[in-house]
Parts: sequence; structure tokens; C-alpha cells
Amino acid sequence: MSKKQKSTKPKITVPSLNKRVLFAPLVVLLGIIPLIVRLNVINLSGDINVAWTSSQAFDFFSWYKSNIIIFMVLFMVAIFVYYLSQGDKLTLDKTEIMAYGSNVLFLAFGLLSTMLSAHTAVAWWGAPERCEGMVMLICYCVMMMYTAYAFRQISDFRYIVIPLCFLTAVNAFLGIFQFFGYDLFATELGKMIIIPSALASLRDNLELLFAENKIYGTMFHYNYMGSFGAMMAPLFLTLALFLKGKRAKILFGGMSLLALFLLFGSTSRAGIIGFSMALLCFVIVFARKIMAHYKITLSVIIAFIVFAFGLNVVTSGAIFSRVPTLVNDVVAFLGGSDRNFDYRKNLPINDIRFNGKEITFIMHDEALTIIPDNDSVSFADKAGQSVNYILVGDTYQTQDARFSSFTFGETSVIGLNAAVPVLTMREAEQIRFLIAMDQTETYLVDSRFNKINYVDAPSIGFNGQEKLGSARGYIWSRSLPVALECLFIGKGPDTFILNFPQGDLLGKWYAYGTPWMTVDKPHNLYLQIWISQGAIALVAFLALTLGYLVVSFKRYASRTDYTSAEIIGAALTVAVAGYLGAGIFNDSIVSVAPIFWVLLGVGIAVNRVVGKQQIKQNTEH
Repeated sequence: MSKKQKSTKPKITVPSLNKRVLFAPLVVLLGIIPLIVRLNVINLSGDINVAWTSSQAFDFFSWYKSNIIIFMVLFMVAIFVYYLSQGDKLTLDKTEIMAYGSNVLFLAFGLLSTMLSAHTAVAWWGAPERCEGMVMLICYCVMMMYTAYAFRQISDFRYIVIPLCFLTAVNAFLGIFQFFGYDLFATELGKMIIIPSALASLRDNLELLFAENKIYGTMFHYNYMGSFGAMMAPLFLTLALFLKGKRAKILFGGMSLLALFLLFGSTSRAGIIGFSMALLCFVIVFARKIMAHYKITLSVIIAFIVFAFGLNVVTSGAIFSRVPTLVNDVVAFLGGSDRNFDYRKNLPINDIRFNGKEITFIMHDEALTIIPDNDSVSFADKAGQSVNYILVGDTYQTQDARFSSFTFGETSVIGLNAAVPVLTMREAEQIRFLIAMDQTETYLVDSRFNKINYVDAPSIGFNGQEKLGSARGYIWSRSLPVALECLFIGKGPDTFILNFPQGDLLGKWYAYGTPWMTVDKPHNLYLQIWISQGAIALVAFLALTLGYLVVSFKRYASRTDYTSAEIIGAALTVAVAGYLGAGIFNDSIVSVAPIFWVLLGVGIAVNRVVGKQQIKQNTEH
């Protein structure tokens, strides 16, 4: 064969006839897996068994999804290896090399954090009902890189957007019923679908998974539906506004309305914040086009306002029900924290002290000490004087005005059986603490009689703002000291529940109104990464995502005219921004995160395609 003949040999690329195989796992990841709702009962063991509220976890939304995701990712790897063996190559530009380098760094420190974690099993496979251990993080990164590899031309976008349309439509269908209090999952047919026959005895106990007027669809929680809506609404809106063709405008216009219904119907403040950030990016990207067509822009804004307020009227104000609390939280946050604020002064009990067999509850002006005495107990005040508590039935009560709101009952009062004597302490008729008394020590236990290591947890910031954002201020203030321990490596993926100071009972009491809350997630994507994988992994994630946004702004911002490829690229950009914005108040979950990572991979690929087109156009001109 001559040299000239070699040069005319067609370059091996992804054969168009095999596109369906190439994109099949992505179609399943986007259009099928997020819809899976199926109960799996997990018997817990080890550290997580102690931390969990029961010895079993009832997982509807994560276990099956995570297992099928792993299978799909293995399928991706097999396809990728096959194409490489066929000689297929993909030339990467500098921005892609930086993105993949950041991705590898993100994974490397995740792996290091997993291997050095004090809770290795959880770090590898994830916590119950979350399943987002290191294995899943590897899957996320692989699916992002595979997507960027598979996506070669703009026509490939149909393999992404069609499954997303299907996913949005199904969730909107379910959401309509959930919003009005008729959850299809709670019907007889719904129970048969989501609860296996082997667990049929549990079907009678299933009611609404969440409160009326909150859409969660198949995304686990209405907050995660907010993250989903924060991606889909700006994505479809951008496509509807700028793609040409009546069919495209009708399709994506309809999808925009459904996505907006899911976003606002979820009542997720995190979703609203994410959507707001997406709109900000939208304005930055399309500023010149918006100004040039201000009449159309104004019409769209008016139509959106009419739609939103009309929907709010139809739903008797439910759509905007949580917006006032969001405004209040923003105002409170901007007002700054109060260094002199002491939350304990706002509780009936200011501190708890242990002294061998005695336990003392410190109050504003008094203290109540409980002293075990063989088969009974006695009580003393701050001065050591006896407090006259009388056993009435199973409950110790007093007429002393200083302590009359505190009663103590045996565990039989609440139907519990403990290996050691346990007193149930009630304040204002609410169970506050369980006090275990063995022969050598008195201590606090949880509802499963596991000893609680009571702490006054260190905190950073948010003084007086602990209740901010449904107690996110409290969670963040107690998480930041933990994060500062993770400047190099983290505690291990999905081990947050095991590293948060769960013994901070008084802090929980103030923030949540009860000390019985188990904090299992940080409600912040960035704190989640920092504590799980370390600060370097967080920097790598920010380099990956913010680097993508910077490249996207360079590609699409302030243009007067857009090709279809550029519109799709811009739509992906605002969708990614929406998820990152919602991440300020939400963390990652397997129901939604794969969608984000796939869209990020598509966005990187589209930027590559558009970049080549723009270079070619500039050369020709």
C-alpha cells in the first residue's frame, strides 16, 4: 500500500451504527435508574449499627439505584475498552486535560481518605439509605469521563435530552398526586410495586412518605427534587427560548413548565437558590441577546410570573409557602452572627455534668442532681438539699416549683426494656433524656440504650443562627471544626453520620427542639466533600466545576447570535450552575447526582465541539 493510500484511509471513529450501544448506559442512567423506588431492608452491623436509630435500615430510594449504577458503569468501562481496542482515539484540548486531571485528583484523595478511614466499610460502600461511598464516587467520575468520550457531535444530544424529558414527565405525573396529598406510592398498586412480596407484611404500614403539598417524586426527598428541578428548569427553558423550530419550542416549552412545577412544588429552598443561580448565569451568558430582544424577554418574564402566581393561587399558596422562610433566613444570615449569643440560656437545661453514679442537670439559677440509691433514686438541688420527688405509679413527680416541669419515669412507661435501670426524663411532658444507672456509673443513652458520649461540641460561626435554614446553621457550625481536621485527607466518603458530634445534645435541643435528632448529612455539597475526602479533593472538585463554567462563559457569553450547538452548550452550563447553587443547601444523593455528573460530561464534550467550530469560523473569517 502506498503512502498516499495510507493517508486516505478513513480514521477510525465511533461507528454511527453503534451509537445506540454506546449511549445505552447513559440512557438508562438518566431515564430509568432515577425512577427506581424499591424497598430493601438492610440488617446493620458495626459502627453504623450503633449510630443508626435502629438495627435495620428501610431503603426505598438508594440501594437498588446504586447497584444498577455500578452495573451500568461496568458496562461503560467494557464499551470504552472495546473501542480503544478498535483503535478509536479522542484528542483532548488543554481545558479537558485540566478537567480530567482535577477529576483524577478528586478520586485520588477520595481513595486515600477511604483507605485511612476509621470506618472503612462505610467509606467504601456508603451509609444506609445513601449508598454514596467511594465505589459510588468512582462511578460518578467514570460516567462523567465516559460521557465526554462518547459525545462526539451535537446530534448525540438526543440520547441525553430524550431520557431527561421522560424522567421529568414521569416525576411530574407522580408529583401532581403527591402535591395534592394522594401519593400513588401509598396506593395498593403502588405498594405492590415498591415493596417486594417477601416484605408484603410491611405494606400496611406505608403511608405518605412526606407531608402533603411537597413533591419528592422518585428523588428520595423534596429537597433533592429541588436539586433536580434546579437543573432541569433552566436547561429546558434555555432550549425552549433559543432553539429554532416549532416542535423543539413546544417540546421544551412543555418540559419547562413541568420542571418548574417540580421545582416549586417541592417547596425546596435549596432548589430555589439553585434556580436563581442558574438564572444569574443565564443573564450573564445571554445578556446581549436579551437586550437586543427585550420585548420577547419581557414577555417571557411576565408569562413566568403569571404561571408561578397562578399556580400558587390554584394550590392555595402552597407553591410559595416556604419562600417567606427563605427570605427570613437570608436576612438573618446577612445580619451576621452574634458572638455573645449563648443558645444554652434559651433552654431549660444549660449543661449536664457527670460524677460517677450521680448526674446533675444545670439550670439557669438551680441544679438538679439525681442520686441512684439501690432500687430507687433521690434528688438534690444546687445546695445539696433534698428535693421531694414522690413516686406516683411509675413516675417521680414533685410539687417543688423550681423543678415541677421535670418528671422521671421508668422505661416501662414508654415500653422499653433495658439491661440496666433507666429513667426517662421528661420536661414539659416531652421525653428529653434517658438516664442509665448501673452499679458504678450514671450516663445518658439513646433509644436503643447505646451510651451517648455527651459533648459541648466546638462550633465556628452561626452564633444565634443555629436554626437558620431548618437547622443548617447548627449543622454547619458543628461541621466546620470537623472539616478543619480534614485539610489533607477526609474522614471517608459517606461517614458524616459517624463523625458529626452526635453527643451535642443541648445544641440539637436548641436547633431542632429535641435532643433526639441524628444528624446524618451536612446539607451542603461542599462541606460533604471536604469532610469526606479532604480539602484538596474539594479544591479539585471546584477546579473541575468552576473551570468548566469559566470555559463555558468564554464560549457562549455576550454573543449576538448562536448556533444550535452553542445554545445546547449554554443550556448545559446553566443546568450545572443550578445544581452547584442548590449544593449550598443540599448534599449529594444517588437519585440526583448521576444526572449532574452526566450533564457535566456532556457539557465538557459540547465545549470541545463548539470550540473547534469557533476556531474554524474565526479562521475562515
